[in-house]
Amino acid sequence: MASLLPEVDAAALTGAYGADNAAHMNHGLAAGEDGWLEDLHALTTPWGFDPGDIAVPVDLWHGALDRMVPVAHGQWLARHVPTVRAHVEGGHGHISIGAGSLGDKLDRLRSRTS
Repeated sequence: MASLLPEVDAAALTGAYGADNAAHMNHGLAAGEDGWLEDLHALTTPWGFDPGDIAVPVDLWHGALDRMVPVAHGQWLARHVPTVRAHVEGGHGHISIGAGSLGDKLDRLRSRTS
């Protein structure tokens, strides 16, 4: 996976976060890789709904350095989800965009629905 990790993501995987992530991945794959394969399959098939039909508030965060999910996909979603607040953040990748700030992002979402 090293080829998919910009420096900022590799740095986010050090320390406690990296150890927790490895433990979660090991647990999630302990019964086999079928779930992961289903996720990968879902990436290449129709979603079963039109993103333009989404009517609830959506905050979308995407790291401009993301190598796992190209930033063009986040930008596409931002153009096709009518209720989106897009946050494409320079200097962040796939992992660093949430590592250490997930609680703040969830608080922001909660404040939009309160």
